[in-house]
Amino acid sequence: MNHPGSRVDTDFGALSDHEGERMERRGLQRSGTRFLALAIALSSWTFSRVLVAAPHSGSVRASEGEEDEPRDASSSEWDGLADGVTDEALRASRIADACLKFLAESSRLQGDGSFQRNTSGKDATVAKTALGALAFMANGHTLDQGAYVQEVRSCIRWILTRTKPTNCDCGMLEGPHQWASIFDANDTTSRMHGHGYATWALALAYGMTFGERNEHDRQELRAKLQAAVHCIELAQTESGGWGYEYQRGMFHEGSVTITQLQALRAAHEAGIRVDESVIQGAIRYIRNSQVKNGPAAGGFRYKLGSPDTSFALTAAAVSALNQTGVYDGEFIERGIEYMRRTDPLANYKEDDPFPWYGRLYATQSYWQYQSLRHFRRYYPRLVDALERQRNPENGSFSGSEHGDIYCTSMAALTLAVPFGYLPSFQR
Repeated sequence: MNHPGSRVDTDFGALSDHEGERMERRGLQRSGTRFLALAIALSSWTFSRVLVAAPHSGSVRASEGEEDEPRDASSSEWDGLADGVTDEALRASRIADACLKFLAESSRLQGDGSFQRNTSGKDATVAKTALGALAFMANGHTLDQGAYVQEVRSCIRWILTRTKPTNCDCGMLEGPHQWASIFDANDTTSRMHGHGYATWALALAYGMTFGERNEHDRQELRAKLQAAVHCIELAQTESGGWGYEYQRGMFHEGSVTITQLQALRAAHEAGIRVDESVIQGAIRYIRNSQVKNGPAAGGFRYKLGSPDTSFALTAAAVSALNQTGVYDGEFIERGIEYMRRTDPLANYKEDDPFPWYGRLYATQSYWQYQSLRHFRRYYPRLVDALERQRNPENGSFSGSEHGDIYCTSMAALTLAVPFGYLPSFQR
């Protein structure tokens, strides 16, 4: 499909009470917080002038000149919040909710937890099922909570059935260990792109799951996630990047590399062992892909040595560096500047060859940048574009060879970047 970590063995469930509560608040915020966080981000105010809901009154006031923090939305006192949020925040939530309804109905029709429907050519079941799960989780629905808990469980269960760990004697690690590709026999398209998205989905599902009643499932999920992570480690090329295949080869390119790095960061955050040297190699690959001079200065290449750069690849590269904890510095600044020059939405262009891929990573890059000024320009235009492009009958999206499930999942995932549910999208 076109489109950091040290060695850690800490069980996510064994985190300290303080860290566990922090992760739960971060991963399971209620919808009132979603509206509030996005409204604040989109406003021209800073946290010295924020929207604060009056307890139990449903009214909203602007507090000026105070260093207030937005409060957790933990009760019905936020029921009247809609009166005070921005138009973009409400429209984004409504579009995302319609996407989820369409995805849920499609999942029920399929019946086995996967997303195989494709009305326009190529299929990529592993990637699309992972993206569907990510779309639900990004909007606050997990294995434990939410209106679409059954859909999330079905997606993750399908991915787990396609993850078959095999004993590994690679010599990279001490002691018995396993590796596993996430693979479906009927899907010849996803390959390492799909493996990266599916590993990302498994990592977030594991990291956002709580409660002793899930301990048996968590053990299976952890074991298969660890094996999928080791597959990524084994497939890294000498250049530090990844190619399309599950085994190490000579070919490598940026978009696959970015997908693997995103998965590794999420796995590390969830307490899974990740080889630091693999992360460092990937970071070098991405940095070495940036153009230093000329008209394309700041852009990131399709692969090392390639002359091809694009807005989508650059947005993805900046996002990947964010995933390693790099939120500023010369690589980020040059990348953001290139994005501003070439951004199809910001420049009102309709000729974006990879709109869904580019929009997801652009939203994430602008959102995680040290200043929100670019995000405040970009996100309203994104919402406008999606409102024009969605199917008014069922809330879905199309416009890719990979079909409406892919487009709709990417739309819901992109809109949810600032909602605050996924650890991967935190500022």
